[in-house]
Amino acid sequence: MLEMLTVSTKGQITIPVDVRDHFNIKAGDKMFWETTDEGFLIRKPLKGLLEYKGFIKDKYNPREDREKAMTGMAAHVLGEE
Repeated sequence: MLEMLTVSTKGQITIPVDVRDHFNIKAGDKMFWETTDEGFLIRKPLKGLLEYKGFIKDKYNPREDREKAMTGMAAHVLGEE
């Protein structure tokens, strides 16, 4: 599925309704933005982020390595860990 998006003056994009319906994306959903060699990828977490409350502090120390903590959390939420 290839869709043309327009970036607003605020840097926002609108996800077309057929894409939102197909992936069950609702207003307020949290998404991950991932940069790839071909451009970017927007991914929906497998579970709601609130289900992972406390995950970061139990496994990572974001004060010492924020990037590692964020990458670890994203991998876990997306089912890649």
